[in-house]
Amino acid sequence: MKKCWFLQVQLVAGWPVADPVAWCLENAHQPLLEPARDRLLVLDAQADPERIINAALRRCGLNLVEVGSLERVVIIHFWTALADPRPLFKEEQLARPEVRVAHLRRKNGAVIIQIGDNFLFGEQPWQGFQWGPYRRTGTGVPMMKPVIGPAPLEAPAHGLGCLNGGFRGQS
Repeated sequence: MKKCWFLQVQLVAGWPVADPVAWCLENAHQPLLEPARDRLLVLDAQADPERIINAALRRCGLNLVEVGSLERVVIIHFWTALADPRPLFKEEQLARPEVRVAHLRRKNGAVIIQIGDNFLFGEQPWQGFQWGPYRRTGTGVPMMKPVIGPAPLEAPAHGLGCLNGGFRGQS
């Protein structure tokens, strides 16, 4: 069974809906749908469902997220403005590499496919978190604690660390 959510671009809010077409028609008098009210009031359940959804997406800055299975998600929007789906993906555990996400832009029919783990995000670390061991130098070589011993070799300019099985400068 398909699960649906509307995401609102400006409010960064989302809510589940059982039937997006019926929800748009039933809530046409709500302030959120005010920009599409005149169009929604002349349409009814017999009208083309695509026209009803397009009116809400285009005029109200909404995105529709449809989860057809645990591995297929479609985000439908009219303009290029997208709502942030990451909180929804986190809550529904959709930010996984096996999930395929299709962004469908109704204005011109463009489709962009992404994988679910592109929507991963985490929490900010606490104030005292020690970033030092995790930082990288400008060459792309990780910073390491000094080791007592011979002087380290010069880091390669390309940042890969090795070339043809040996480090630069070694024979």
